[in-house]
Amino acid sequence: MHPFTAQLQQALQHDKPVPRREAAIPSAWADTMAIQGELIDSLGGAGAWKVSPWSEVAAMVAAPIPAAWVYRSGQGISLQPGLRLEVELALVSIGTGGFTIAPAFELVRSRLEPGADWPDLAKKADLMSTAGLVLGSTQPLPGGDDPDCSIHLTAGDGATQTVTTPVLLDPLLRAAAWAADYAERLGSPFVAGTVVMTGARIGPVDIAAGTTIARLDGLGAVQFQAR
Repeated sequence: MHPFTAQLQQALQHDKPVPRREAAIPSAWADTMAIQGELIDSLGGAGAWKVSPWSEVAAMVAAPIPAAWVYRSGQGISLQPGLRLEVELALVSIGTGGFTIAPAFELVRSRLEPGADWPDLAKKADLMSTAGLVLGSTQPLPGGDDPDCSIHLTAGDGATQTVTTPVLLDPLLRAAAWAADYAERLGSPFVAGTVVMTGARIGPVDIAAGTTIARLDGLGAVQFQAR
């Protein structure tokens, strides 16, 4: 086991971030992939993946999300210090190379000392700071692109915000295909129900106690109870 894997496991077990000065930071991308694999195995295996939005110019990156950290819309979430959220679009594998789509929240909370200067390899080894996800109801992929999909977010304290975001199928499916290939190389191939988180449309933002809900025009809603 890589020593940084053990440090991340200790951070999770004791809810105490890895100190920067003591960190056994990986020195190569192969080490980071190995750490992701070791950590996700110790957490019971992957149920989802987060992937950077597909781009013609930027290199893609991905990280597994433990199956135990995948919540359904309406479930309760423990409001831990530093926990934040992002509103995202999720693609869900149907096991034949195809996908359905759903609104989702990604929960974000790093296991690394906050405020310290961490290299990208360490951040990626830390599962890209994911703390899980909340998945809304799935539906078939839309028949075409929507350049101006509205997202309405209502926080637990009643604060609201609305943004518009493009829902472009080709980039989303390219991202999912890339993530599937990455998962295969890491030894965790996609199965029916595997979720792909495709990047923030809102956030990250702080989480307030109470019910947080996001409504995406034409794509449904997702919510959770923070307590």
